[in-house]
Amino acid sequence: MADSKTSLPAIQAPLSDPDTERALIGALLIEPERASNVIEQKHLTPEHFTEKRYRQLFTALDELLRNGGGLDIVTLADKLRARHPEEPTTIPYLTQLMDAAPTSLHAAYYADILIELHERRKIDAAAIQISANAHDRQQTPELIRANAEQTLFALGTPEQAMSELSWAQASEQSYTEILDLIEHPGKRSGLPTGYPTLDVALGGFAPGSLNILGARPGIGKTSLALNIVENVTRGADLYGNPLDPTSATLTPRDVLLFSLEMPTEQLTRRMLLAHAGLPAQLFNARKPFFDESSKDDLRRGLEEIRNLPLHVEARGGLDIADIRARTRRHMRKHPLGLVVVDYIGLVHNKAAGKFQNYTYVIAGITRELKSMAVEFKIPILALSQLNRNIEQRANDEPQLSDLRDSGSIEQDADTVLFLHRKRGENATKLHLAKYRNGQEGVTINLTFDGKFTRFSEAKAA
Repeated sequence: MADSKTSLPAIQAPLSDPDTERALIGALLIEPERASNVIEQKHLTPEHFTEKRYRQLFTALDELLRNGGGLDIVTLADKLRARHPEEPTTIPYLTQLMDAAPTSLHAAYYADILIELHERRKIDAAAIQISANAHDRQQTPELIRANAEQTLFALGTPEQAMSELSWAQASEQSYTEILDLIEHPGKRSGLPTGYPTLDVALGGFAPGSLNILGARPGIGKTSLALNIVENVTRGADLYGNPLDPTSATLTPRDVLLFSLEMPTEQLTRRMLLAHAGLPAQLFNARKPFFDESSKDDLRRGLEEIRNLPLHVEARGGLDIADIRARTRRHMRKHPLGLVVVDYIGLVHNKAAGKFQNYTYVIAGITRELKSMAVEFKIPILALSQLNRNIEQRANDEPQLSDLRDSGSIEQDADTVLFLHRKRGENATKLHLAKYRNGQEGVTINLTFDGKFTRFSEAKAA
């Protein structure tokens, strides 16, 4: 029977190479102009050097190149003596480094070796951390797996590390995006929801934004969220118009929905019946009443929804770390346009510990959701319950203070939307209570069709 433990090589290769570090410093000194190009192209940093002496040399060398102070053995020796008087660097020593390097042409080759070793050291450190977590009996296997996946994903690759935009690149990108909006009036900078007044107010849900939709139970926050999901996955609003008013074509986007309260079957049934034009209440009755023509309607509804790019994770009790890990897996398979969490109060936060109060738990969840949005560069729509004492007030229109444990939710959210209507009425208000990047206080008038669980924007009188 094979040993279940993975055996390590008898001799483990070292994860550092002082000789190559010394050769790279020498090669960079031989030809400063080539040195500048190699450092920039390879994104070399002091962390690529394990020997303290060579790390100090590289840091001083890199600063001289960046500041335009002129790089040669004299200026480098002066800089090092001023910075590290306890370890004086002499010109003869720097000359020896140059003489030991065969040619400056090998600088890029030496750099590649150090970059690979640096990546291996990061992987080794991550493996040690993962192993330590595995031996921590206070952590559940689910949490260990989620943290391990996040740790490994954070390692990335050198290419991913280089993908971050410089300030100049980000400025150029912003200029291009704004210019495009000017040249195409009506185009949204973010992800359109299919509700025109809301899209004008927000410009769509912005990439990297956390958007909160709050309402009392039974008002329809899940229904509105599903309507937005449907619009985004179809690339069209309720009436079939493209979400981008400047385009004549539909642009469906993938959506990941975490449904912690409603099973997938119930979600699909609700959407199928709505597309078939069949009231959901009839199906829920003890004796559903459908005639033969309903079969054709159902078949048509199926054809409209079966291939929507909607990915549902319908599981109760999901931990926020698990939600992050699952989102990352989906992102690898297909670029997501939106992530929806229904709803915050049902998300677990095991990292907060068993004895933390509910406010602390929720704070950790909203902080993670905002961090996810920024990391994956996508908007997140998270649903939230409102405190029940709102119903005891004379004015029962929601306020930010009505969010359960509102401090953290309000702080982390980029936008907060409240859905409000009187019991038994169809007229509904969607109020923009917070907007980090624009004007608050906008109210969108909606009409709720309970038969098909749909919200439509009310037409102005």
